[in-house]
Formats: sequence, C-alpha cells, structure tokens
Amino acid sequence: MIYGRDWQRPLYDPKPAPKEVAPPPEPPVTLVGTVIEEGFTVAMLRTRSGPVKMVRTGQTVEGTEVLEVTSDGARVRYAGHEHALTLEKGKEGS
Repeated sequence: MIYGRDWQRPLYDPKPAPKEVAPPPEPPVTLVGTVIEEGFTVAMLRTRSGPVKMVRTGQTVEGTEVLEVTSDGARVRYAGHEHALTLEKGKEGS
C-alpha cells in the first residue's frame, strides 16, 4: 500500500496535548488562631457553617485532618491533598 500513504507527514507522531489538571479542592475550614503551650497545641478552625472548632493534631473536622500546628499556621490534609493554612495579617490574637 505505497500509494495510500501521505509521504509529506512528519516522521514521528506529535506529543499529545497536556491535560489540564484541576487544582485540589480547598478545605472547608479557615484558620482563625492557634494555641501553643507545652503539652497543649490546638488550631482554631472556622467551619463554613460558622462555628469555630478547637482541634488538636490528628483530629478531623469537616473532613479536614490537622497534621501540624505552628504559631503562625497549620498544615492540614483534605481530599488527599495537603494544604498550608496561615493566619491572616491583622487577625492574629483575635
């Protein structure tokens, strides 16, 4: 089948177009404060419905697991992705 071929085509197949990857979903909580004391470390997380929950490392609120709490933020896991939550400037100590 020599006659049915396109002899002007490239000698290689072009790379497929990269698939757009959707960004991971945002956690349904925001960080409003942290408490760091020896033997007592908690993150204060505001849920979408409004109430603030005090959560320790390893605990879960609205499907968001707290992995680490620091003086200026928290690291959480939501929907299989890790997120860094930080305190907004000017809101510290509220």
